[in-house]
Amino acid sequence: MPLNDTLAMSDLDLCYLPATEQIALFKSGELSPVDVLKAQFARAEAVEPVINAFTDIYCEAAMDAARAAEEVYMNRPGDARPLEGVTVAIKDEMDVKGQRNTQGSLIYKDHIADETHPVAQRLRDAGAIFHARSATPEFCSAWTTETRLHGVTRNPWNPEYTPRDRQAAPVRRWLRALPRWRPDRILAAQSGARRRCAGLSVLNRPTEGCRMQPPSIWIPIAMSVPWHVRSMTAQ
Repeated sequence: MPLNDTLAMSDLDLCYLPATEQIALFKSGELSPVDVLKAQFARAEAVEPVINAFTDIYCEAAMDAARAAEEVYMNRPGDARPLEGVTVAIKDEMDVKGQRNTQGSLIYKDHIADETHPVAQRLRDAGAIFHARSATPEFCSAWTTETRLHGVTRNPWNPEYTPRDRQAAPVRRWLRALPRWRPDRILAAQSGARRRCAGLSVLNRPTEGCRMQPPSIWIPIAMSVPWHVRSMTAQ
């Protein structure tokens, strides 16, 4: 690892344990959601000063939820939901009622969501624990995660680089080969190109369905095609 590890190896392993394995160990009683969350918080405390991946961390609320999930597995295993006790970091562009949603912008630095995005609600209904919010470029429209509000988010494998540099470089070369494109088209292409891999993720993909963002925030960026998102858990 490029950063000095201050956790015991067993605790570090918990931070990288896949959700499927976590759930299996929760059900068998060999592991508790509380143990995983403690390890994750310890890891965040160790590396956040360098990486700056999170905009907000919810220690008390998440720990309460982890203890509730632990109680379900211990005493009412039949009531465990599909993601019971699994932690999920919500990107700082998605509304969760009662949580700050800044979109990486000073404009919304104090904005508190008054409703929950459908994707986040599905995750929560499935038992997921929202323990943190992850950083995003301002209005999700820049090549790198660097904002005046939250600072620079760095690559955990090499803090000298941005996490998105490897994705952005081929797209930059591609755009340079198309000088006839107008600036407004370049912004749209940039946003779409760097999300092609994200579109293959398990939780969401660009398609017709729910609005990208509830009406509490309107993103002031002109895009030629509307943004849509639908949870694949609905399929």
